[in-house]
Amino acid sequence: MATQNTLDWEVSEDLCSQKPEICSNDLTLLLPTEMCEEIFLYVPAIDLVVSVSRVCKNWYDILRSRNFWFQKVKREGFQLSAVTEKRLAEEKDLGKALLILQGLSCHLLGVNTNLIQNPSGQDGLNKWHVKHGGNGLDVENAPVGSNLIPEEAGLPTQHCFVSSFTPCTRTQMIKLENHKLQPWMIDILQPKIKVSEWLVKSPEFIKQLVLKLVALMLH
Repeated sequence: MATQNTLDWEVSEDLCSQKPEICSNDLTLLLPTEMCEEIFLYVPAIDLVVSVSRVCKNWYDILRSRNFWFQKVKREGFQLSAVTEKRLAEEKDLGKALLILQGLSCHLLGVNTNLIQNPSGQDGLNKWHVKHGGNGLDVENAPVGSNLIPEEAGLPTQHCFVSSFTPCTRTQMIKLENHKLQPWMIDILQPKIKVSEWLVKSPEFIKQLVLKLVALMLH
């Protein structure tokens, strides 16, 4: 069986020009198309793209169906918005629509996932461009002098970035092409981009902040 590591991302375009021959011994020709589709929904998407679609012309034609891949995307847990589904359904270039639907089904496109590398500092300051201020930016595991990071933050560990009283900055460039996302895909999908960060201030920091505010008020 094929594995995710062997997927050629241009495989759909290859299949467009290399149709399998008709097999006279293909017993699936005796089955309704709907039944074949239902069976294929239980097959890993990566195998459908790389292997199954190359078996015979009947299977190839079934797996060139936009409607089938809409079902497969939903079976894989992706909930397309009505607007996105409409764009994909109306996309005139079938090859482009299939590339997106197959990419989603194979979990190869960087959507519904955190694109930030080393998000909480589990690998130190690796992948980040840092400008240090005060005593500099550092990493703790777990936070010292404050509550633990809640589970709803969705972070893999209790690692977190810590800074001194002087501001520090950290930036990271995200290249969408590294996540198999091409500009034309973004135009069609128009995914929602969510940016969030959990901030925890230690009691000592809050105490110092209150003292500074009181001092300002007295003056």
